[in-house]
Amino acid sequence: MKFTKVALLLSMLVLGVACSEPEEYNPTIDKPSTDNGDNDYNTDKEKVSIVGSWQRTMLGNGYTYKTTFTFNQDGTGVYSLYRPTWDENDNLVYRTYLRPFTYEYRLELGLLKIKNMNFSDEAMISFDCSVFIVSHNNEYVLHVSYCTVEDIDLSLSGAYTKVQ
Repeated sequence: MKFTKVALLLSMLVLGVACSEPEEYNPTIDKPSTDNGDNDYNTDKEKVSIVGSWQRTMLGNGYTYKTTFTFNQDGTGVYSLYRPTWDENDNLVYRTYLRPFTYEYRLELGLLKIKNMNFSDEAMISFDCSVFIVSHNNEYVLHVSYCTVEDIDLSLSGAYTKVQ
């Protein structure tokens, strides 16, 4: 009987340790802290803001492409695509295409909703993206890991660095 009680007590201790709360703070992610008095990290941690310009440069078929998202404080923004094209004489020229939009960013859900992007003269599109922001040594990177953009050849996934 003593052995059973000792075994039961040991198993409860092991389960108690195994079920303890995981560490919630990740120092590489600037997220708002929610100090309830039990935390020992800095409660003045900088809050993440998507406001500003974020840029990604890609190489494809020997050409350079740049995409830039600019998010304004008022919920408006501009998507910019700098890409190669050819003029009427078949000369390579780079052009910038601008697409205004409105947006909602939900940090706690990692959700970015782009709405009413004027994609062409005929099409206004809206889509949702799964996003998160990381920082290291005062450099910020916006990771767009998934976007649902139906019926349009638009690849938005990737890492965008904050333009200073």
